[in-house]
Amino acid sequence: RLNEEIAALGAVNLAALSELETARERKSFLDAQAFFREAVESVFAQTFADWELLLVDDGSSDKSSSMALQYAGQHSERIRYFEHDGHANRGLPASRNLGLRQARGKYVALLDSDDVWLSTKLEEQVGLLDMHPEVVLLYGSSQYWYSWTGKQEDIALDFVQGPDVPADKVYDPPILLRLFLSDSVSTPCPSDILFRRDPILRLGGFEESFGPPLTMHEDQAFLAKVVLHGSVFVAKNCWDRYRIHANSCCAVTRREGRESA
Repeated sequence: RLNEEIAALGAVNLAALSELETARERKSFLDAQAFFREAVESVFAQTFADWELLLVDDGSSDKSSSMALQYAGQHSERIRYFEHDGHANRGLPASRNLGLRQARGKYVALLDSDDVWLSTKLEEQVGLLDMHPEVVLLYGSSQYWYSWTGKQEDIALDFVQGPDVPADKVYDPPILLRLFLSDSVSTPCPSDILFRRDPILRLGGFEESFGPPLTMHEDQAFLAKVVLHGSVFVAKNCWDRYRIHANSCCAVTRREGRESA
């Protein structure tokens, strides 16, 4: 039996948590059928084998709910499906908290349903957390991924967004918070991070006040709380591909003028 060291949280809502919680992945999602399978398959492709995947459905109305249930049925030993009461749409923070409460592993990773992990993400990140027991959360770099379209003109647009601070070191609080608030350092993509489950639960998890209609900046609110109270390891490695597309949560929110709502 797997120790399920990592819990991966994933979501049909465009919100996913992958738990490297024992290596547990949590993925939350909403109407994510276009990219859903690719996200889940990137968990199966991990070189780290000791994971469970939690698929958290945030009220999807497309085929992604049935896709998630099919995965959970075919791989019940390591994939579990959850939804809110009444199949409600409660937003990313509530969906992530649902997965966080259900996770069995000691580490948790997030995976948005339109992103993918690179194959060594869990193995390398778990190794780093094991080496630094004082660290609550770690992150690295992300590839901003335009070339997923297969179009020649999009290939040149890909770039890797680094951590903007000296890498491969531990930052004690409140150093990163000051840098984040000064807007001189970018915050990591959610699909990039790995954290310890128990300390995050003690901090209250994700901020559900950033639920609908506030669909932006919930990740920054979460990170601000974490870096205020805990030590963070920042690495130079790139572990995920952050898909850029017109129907992403960020793109839709900006298009509708709700970014600062």
